[in-house]
Parts: sequence; structure tokens; C-alpha cells
Amino acid sequence: MFCRALEQYGHLHALGFKRQGSWERITYAQYYLQARQAAKGFLKLGLERAHSVAILGFNSPEWFFSAVGTVFAGGIVTGIYTTSSPEACQYIARDCRANIIVVDAQKQLEKILKIWENLPHLKAVVMYGETPVEKVARVYTMLFNPHTVLRGLVHESGLDRIRNTPWPVSVS
Repeated sequence: MFCRALEQYGHLHALGFKRQGSWERITYAQYYLQARQAAKGFLKLGLERAHSVAILGFNSPEWFFSAVGTVFAGGIVTGIYTTSSPEACQYIARDCRANIIVVDAQKQLEKILKIWENLPHLKAVVMYGETPVEKVARVYTMLFNPHTVLRGLVHESGLDRIRNTPWPVSVS
């Protein structure tokens, strides 16, 4: 469905948001490229098919890039409320087998750092919107820029192959 919208409306605005008091807009084409970039990053960090990327942050373009990127990479999107306690975050992240947790702020990162050792599937945390106060292993900063797309994390054909591979059917 997203690709159909891209073909028909790629040059039109898909998202509008305010940053530092002024409106910015992102076209469907830019949205698609940013979501693919997120997908490549998640795969590079170890996202496994049918595992989750949990997103712990307020609505923002980065939230949506991460969500669509997760789907492009063969993962499952799981939202976590920013008001959730560390214990609630742990329950959700463990239950959905989160390989990656995306956070929007230091406050959210601190919740995850408290519970990380109890999350056996967690491989990395990605932070957007802020830079971590201190360097922590396996915590990465993801800078989304609607006008720039970085390349080289995962080959384009590999990402397309994942996107086009059907999911196995489970009757359990």
C-alpha cells in the first residue's frame, strides 16, 4: 500500500510537523527513503524477522520512519507509552521479543538501561531527538534528515528481498 501511494503521490506531502516553531513537510518519496534507511539500520543492528522494534517516544516523523522501516525490514512494530514505568517497558519489550528499542529522549533511555539485563532479545537501543548524556555500549543515535539519505548499511536488493518474502502462516 505504501509503495502504491509512493508511485501515485511521491512528490506530494505525506507528513507535516513543527520544528523549532516552523512547519516542515516531507513528501512520500522522502518518507519512503527515510523508512528504508531506518530498515537498513535495524537490520545492521541485528533485527530478526518476526521480532520487534519497540518505539518509546512521542509522535514525530522519526517515530513513523522507525515504524515503517521496521515493517520494511520484516519486523513487528510495538509502541510503548512514554508514561510507562520501567517495569511496564520490560514486560512489553520482553513479550514482543524486541531486538531493538527506539527512544526519543534521555528519560526514556534511562528506563531501558535499568531493565536491559532482563531483556534477552534486546540487541541495541536507538535514540533520536537527543544525544545520550554519556556513551553506552549498544546505544546508537539515529539522525533522520528528510533531505539526506545515507547508503551502504544493507544492500538495497537485500532489503527488497526481505520486503517481498511472504510471512510463514502459523496456525498456533
